Amino acid sequence: MAWWNIFSNEDDSQTQVVDTTTTATWKPCESSAVLWQTDYAFLVVNSILTTFLTNVDWKTYKTGEVVKGEEWFRFNIAPNRKETSAEFFAKLSSKLVYEGEALIIETATKELFIADSYEFKNGNELLMKDNTFVNVMVGDVTLNRSFKENDSCMYIKTPGYDKLDVVFNSMGLDFYELKKLIAEGAQKALGMKLALNLGANAKNKYDAKYLEQMQNAYEPLMKARDAVFLTYKGETLTDLTEKQRGSEVQQVLSAVKNNIDINQEILKNVGACFGIPGKFMTGDFTADNNSLYEMAVTMFGKRYLTLLSKKFTYFVLTKEDIINGSKVDANLNSIKFIDKLSMATAVDKFIGSGAYNRNEVREMLDDDPVEDGDIYFITKNYAELSQYVKGGSQE
Repeated sequence: MAWWNIFSNEDDSQTQVVDTTTTATWKPCESSAVLWQTDYAFLVVNSILTTFLTNVDWKTYKTGEVVKGEEWFRFNIAPNRKETSAEFFAKLSSKLVYEGEALIIETATKELFIADSYEFKNGNELLMKDNTFVNVMVGDVTLNRSFKENDSCMYIKTPGYDKLDVVFNSMGLDFYELKKLIAEGAQKALGMKLALNLGANAKNKYDAKYLEQMQNAYEPLMKARDAVFLTYKGETLTDLTEKQRGSEVQQVLSAVKNNIDINQEILKNVGACFGIPGKFMTGDFTADNNSLYEMAVTMFGKRYLTLLSKKFTYFVLTKEDIINGSKVDANLNSIKFIDKLSMATAVDKFIGSGAYNRNEVREMLDDDPVEDGDIYFITKNYAELSQYVKGGSQE
């Protein structure tokens, strides 16, 4: 209970001002997690990354040709018998966003699982050699074997996450102090101020204790809808609230707005650390904001998708296969919904110019290839390009 004294010696009287504002008990800010807004910001980041990872189409190329084999099935349909690819990548997203790292293990039956916890065999991460992981847990099951990096497991780290963690904690401390200042100001503005005037015959030599007793007695009455205040001879209770509040009401409104602004700033700042545009974090965008979408894909989505593509490629394919044009690649076209009818003019230009064949355009639209779709055409007559090159028909 907060209170203080203001003394006045006018007319041999003593005036005590009672402040009934309750002071908030603030916990020490050990990390940015103290603020629910920070937790919410991470939730939004995780939601965006989950959308990317669960909607991307993973394509496996063997010597330059798209094939639908074991790798395609594991990454697009089901990496193991218990999870769909959507469930698998949602968990992977959560690990990378909240922990900055993830361990994907491969069992003896070639199933992929994301470990819930694990330890480095050497106690610390090896930077110049493949790591070995022990005490690996999936759910509540501890696996009684070790896993060798790039042989039976993939160890994936969010680039620069250790630096992000420092930034998030420092940011959290700053925003915590700002929100604390706003909250304390609002509590003071909303508090009730009363003047207890004591005449000479009511003066008590234990003023501080007496005032505290009076405040404890008056506070429940002030919170009640209807109340009767009992004063003794020589006491006058005057309500100063309306006189002092005036501009404070506006201060409360300003405090509310400032609080909302800070919430928005926390969202934007956490998003910026990951490379996500502010409007993407706050949801303040429309379907016409293609530039925001492209920026989010380029600065945020591609970082993770490129990292995973390289990891998957190196894990499931041999060096010789990779040199010969084999890879596991993320098809970004499947992330964003494409209205194929609205693309008709662009498709016509793609094919009519000879820059792309029909199957390449169908791949952009996430459609399956068709027979004879690999033939290149030129001009709107769609004559075969071979008729215009050396050796072709000159008719």
